[in-house]
Amino acid sequence: MCMNSSVRSVGIIVSVAAALVAILCCAFLFAEFAAPKAFTANAEGEYSFEADHSKLDVPYSAAQQPLPVTVKQNGAILSSDAYTVTYTCAELEDYALGSTIAPVKAGVYSAVVSVNGASGEGTYAEYEYVISPKPLEIEVSGSASYTYNGASFSRNVSPLGICIGDENSVNVIVTYTGSFHTLAAGERPVAADTYDMTFALDNPNYKVGTVTDLNGNKTLTITKRTLVAKADDVSVTEGREPELTVTVSGFVNNENVSVIEEMPVVRTSATEVGVHTVMPSGGKADNYDFTYEQGSLTINSRTASGGIEASAVTIDFSGVFAPGTSYTGRVVDPDGEEGKNIDDTVNKYRMANFMATPEHIFAISAVSGGMRQDSLKEGEEGRIEYATLTFHNVTLDSSKEYFIVFMDSHGGVTKITNYEYANGTLKFNAYAAEGTVIIYRDSQTLIVWLIVVGAVVLFFILLLIASKVSYYNDKKDIEAAKRRRRKGKSGYRW
Repeated sequence: MCMNSSVRSVGIIVSVAAALVAILCCAFLFAEFAAPKAFTANAEGEYSFEADHSKLDVPYSAAQQPLPVTVKQNGAILSSDAYTVTYTCAELEDYALGSTIAPVKAGVYSAVVSVNGASGEGTYAEYEYVISPKPLEIEVSGSASYTYNGASFSRNVSPLGICIGDENSVNVIVTYTGSFHTLAAGERPVAADTYDMTFALDNPNYKVGTVTDLNGNKTLTITKRTLVAKADDVSVTEGREPELTVTVSGFVNNENVSVIEEMPVVRTSATEVGVHTVMPSGGKADNYDFTYEQGSLTINSRTASGGIEASAVTIDFSGVFAPGTSYTGRVVDPDGEEGKNIDDTVNKYRMANFMATPEHIFAISAVSGGMRQDSLKEGEEGRIEYATLTFHNVTLDSSKEYFIVFMDSHGGVTKITNYEYANGTLKFNAYAAEGTVIIYRDSQTLIVWLIVVGAVVLFFILLLIASKVSYYNDKKDIEAAKRRRRKGKSGYRW
């Protein structure tokens, strides 16, 4: 029994001691956080300083806000002219060295209350007095999505709750940060992307509070504009590789295909004669997407039809493509005279010796109507009278120059440079009704010109080298003569 009583007594003592410690701690904390940072140097007990600690941190109001302090002398409240409050804030120019004018601007001030002396002398108290930036609600409105057009976009941003008198001195600065584009503060986006918006204020008396977006999620989206990629209509002769191209339209802001990273392309496996539909695909650009429109690929037959018009005979014919044919024969010049030395010319027009691949080769083998004859009738003075050959369904590039070789059924060869071509119809004059027509682009002329130019350049280089060599040789001879002259003069000295 006694033992239990002792234990209980000890427990009670411990509990009481703990309660006293807790009370002392609370009192200490209250004194630490509730009491002003006051220091009295003279007349202790005569003066007291009472500040409302709940009002030592106040929001900006655009008006003067004196320190909320009451000074008493022996319990009697002193008037404000009986003491001095000096405000100091290192961040503000007007208060860097201290001022007795009650502050307006947001900042952290040291407020010293002096009763009978300068700041820090006599009886005084010092407080940390804070005027905090006022939080403003930011309201975001306007469209949250636009289509790229090469111009900049932004959203409407309004600050709410500005104090009277500050309406024209507060601006919201928006920073747009996209997935692929990071902009400087205040810069408005142009490129297609989705941008997150962050906000700041250019007036230090205010800060950003809540942000309300009426039409979105504090973002701005610029979507890509759509371009139309159309496959160009192309015609090609059977067996040749077509050049499939695409025309792109729909650009804005004076832009063109240079802004496209990867052009759309057209691919096809069509090889049969006829009209085929082709469609582009692919393509890549920062600010554009693509839609596609089809075009046509026309593969023309390698056969041709036409006719011969002459004064004495009219002959219709059909042409058959003859890609591997080789011909030899005598040469007939445009005046109809037979060539005397034909080896070089005949060899030149053998198919295996062509330096450029012929565009068309037609063997005129079937003739009908009028008189069948291999050569047209002879005209006056023994010359062969020419006729006009007309070919239909022939594909040539009008911007390029072609040459035509006509080889008649007897081996007579004529090179034709004068022809007419328009809308798939080719006309030229020939001196026979049957034979082979070879249409090609002559690359030999270019090669000859390159050889000539190269030879001229080489000649001038050699001439320059020779002149330099001659100059240095002459210079050596002159120097040698001068040395001999000096040596001869020195031989007579004693």
